[in-house]
Amino acid sequence: MTSQQPPARFRLDTVVLPPPFDHRFAVQPAKVAGGNWPAGRSVAGDSVDLWWSTGFTGVRLRLAARGDTLVGRAETHHDSHVVGEPPDPEAPVRAVRTRCAGGRPRA
Repeated sequence: MTSQQPPARFRLDTVVLPPPFDHRFAVQPAKVAGGNWPAGRSVAGDSVDLWWSTGFTGVRLRLAARGDTLVGRAETHHDSHVVGEPPDPEAPVRAVRTRCAGGRPRA
């Protein structure tokens, strides 16, 4: 997995991240390739934002719940922009809830 590619499988955790990420929850896997920032999520109503970042590049998933499925967009980002460069890539994304070992649901 690169720093701008979401993991094929992830788990939404109930652990609250430490400062400066207050009010956000952990996501597993916790880091992307080369990453030193914890993955996290914020929740508002039936929507969830997930992100993985190295601090310089990363990916964000903006998702809404549709039954046992989360649907939305994946947006890459980077901190070094050049005048005239194309916008950061984005794509549709769908995460389907599955059972993991131990019987707990997993996205």
